[in-house]
Amino acid sequence: MRNALVNKAFGNKAFGHKALRKLTFVAALTLGAWDRKIATDAVAHLRTLLAEHYDVIYADLDLEAIADLDDAVDEVRAQGFSYAGLWLDGPGGHDHLRLQRLNCTDVALDAIRTASPAGENLREFVLADRDAVG
Repeated sequence: MRNALVNKAFGNKAFGHKALRKLTFVAALTLGAWDRKIATDAVAHLRTLLAEHYDVIYADLDLEAIADLDDAVDEVRAQGFSYAGLWLDGPGGHDHLRLQRLNCTDVALDAIRTASPAGENLREFVLADRDAVG
């Protein structure tokens, strides 16, 4: 059986989170499968990260490994995450849907710049989705 939730190396841990950058306080939850137990564990880990005052928390959902992606996305979004983009060729060589939760008020969203009209469209979509999630 595949691991339900995996750490960075797709090891044998049931769940993993890591700090990506200590100075900017960014963390990521990598989800390699989905069911009710995993949802409960993910919320518990999210609460830990929020209590540790991470400014940004990413939830990376493995598009190949998660059978019920809609349920996983709905649950993660119910926890205040909004769409952030795709992480192509992520852990395990799989593509991941990346969602984010901003846990601070000091974010200069208007300062985000893109290099193309397609990038600007994606930026507008991500920011509108963030507003819709609350």
